[in-house]
Order: sequence, then C-alpha cells, then structure tokens
Amino acid sequence: MEFLRLVGIAVVPLVIAVDPAASVIMFLAVTEGEPQPMRRRILRDAFLTSLIVGVGFMFLGAAVFNLLGIDRADFQIGGGLILVVLSLADLVLGDRARRHRDEYVGVVPIGTPMIVGPAVLTALTLLQTSYGTAITLAALLVVLLITAGALVLAELIKGAIGTAGLKAISKIVSILLAGFGVHLIRVGIVAITSAASGG
Repeated sequence: MEFLRLVGIAVVPLVIAVDPAASVIMFLAVTEGEPQPMRRRILRDAFLTSLIVGVGFMFLGAAVFNLLGIDRADFQIGGGLILVVLSLADLVLGDRARRHRDEYVGVVPIGTPMIVGPAVLTALTLLQTSYGTAITLAALLVVLLITAGALVLAELIKGAIGTAGLKAISKIVSILLAGFGVHLIRVGIVAITSAASGG
C-alpha cells in the first residue's frame, strides 16, 4: 500500500512534465489524413521510444553525472532553469506543432522530445533520488500508459473538448511546470548554500 501511495505521489510531477494534452495536439497534427494502420504504427513507435529513452536515462544518467562531476543541487538548479524556459516558451510562443510526414514521426518528435524530453528527464532524476528506482520506474510506466491511452483516444478527446480546450489544458500545465521549475531552483540554491556554510 505504501508503495502504491508513493507511486501516486511520483506520478504527479511526471504527468505535469509529460503534458499529455500537448502530446495529443502534436499527435493529431502529424497524423491528420493518415490511414489507421499508420496511426497505430506512429503510436507504437512513440510509446517504445519514450519508454526506452526514459528507462535508459534512469539507469545511465547517474553514471554520466558522476563522470561529469555534477551533483544533485547542480542538476536541480539546471533542470529547474530548463523547466522554466520550456514552460515560458510554450506560454509565449504558443503551439509550434509541425506536420512531419516521414515514417519516423513516432520516434521524433512525438516519442522524444514531445513525450520524454528535458522536463521528464529532470523529473525522473529527482524522483529517483527521492523515492528510488522501483517507484520511479512504476510511476514512469503509469504516466506513459496514461499518455498512450490519451493518444489512442485523441480523436474522441478532440471531439469532446475541442482543439481550443486541449490548448487551454496545455497552457495550464505549462504554468504548473514553471512553478515546479522555480521550486527546483530554490531547493538547489538552499542545498548549495547549506553545504557552503557547513550546515
């Protein structure tokens, strides 16, 4: 029960980072006019790509950080800045979804960086440090399944709330993501200050 509770807690920042609403908008844009078999292939490629990138980063990210001499506080500040910039770019620049028509559209841009991009990688690293690998991995799988389900139901979602509704949800998520980024920066600065003062 405790495991499930912690997974539920870890799911929240990952959902905010993934932003399924934005993924649905991108999916609808790049699959418009495509036959159903191609849409299924794009969805499969997107899910597998996001899973491989996310899990791979979880197990290799720490080794890369140790090699580069990056500690947790450094990553919190850097990751927080990335989240703030990404969220502000989305809020200010708006939707820049491009209509890619090549066969690898499920890999790029949907699988990565749309579903698993810098925001998700930042969240994964911090969650793994706080809750451990098993809980973070379970939370990642839950969020990817939620996102895949949203993509499967993309047309129904569009019909129910409309493109404008999806964009509105995406903007709200961007605001939450900016707040999460500021939180990470603050925590990182406090950690560095405490270490410098010996406290």
